[in-house]
Amino acid sequence: MKHFINLRTYTHPNPWKGKDQKEHSYYVGHEIGGLSDVAETVITVDESNNFVTIREIIEEQRDENIMRRRRFYYEFIQLMQRCPNIFDYEGDALKSYRLAFLKKGNTGTKKGYDDVAKDIKLIKLSDETKPICDMVDDMFSFELVLIPTTQIHPKTGRLTDQP
Repeated sequence: MKHFINLRTYTHPNPWKGKDQKEHSYYVGHEIGGLSDVAETVITVDESNNFVTIREIIEEQRDENIMRRRRFYYEFIQLMQRCPNIFDYEGDALKSYRLAFLKKGNTGTKKGYDDVAKDIKLIKLSDETKPICDMVDDMFSFELVLIPTTQIHPKTGRLTDQP
């Protein structure tokens, strides 16, 4: 059975930009921060797929006999390079990202950054090898959020520094 998983991105607001100053980006929206609109949808065929497999699907697609990066992933790489590095990460962390769950329906536009951040559940790196069906109750009830590592508090492992 095919499953369609919506992808979104999340970044903290840029502290040096006001709410009215927007920049256009085809897939991931403007750079003010917060939760993006649905930026891409990927298809999985097997419920036993794990998040390592989902990462491969997000990053690459087959074009005849050649594996190519997805356009969405190019845009996401650019977003990772330009988003605020508020926790002063260095090295490989600047080029990495984490996956998180967001229940469908928890994406209301009236929610503030902190409210949305509380609804997003980060997936532990050690859990990425587990089958998706073991991690979620219903394959149709969640969306996947890609979060640059620079947006995650290094000590608490959360999107905010609050418990």
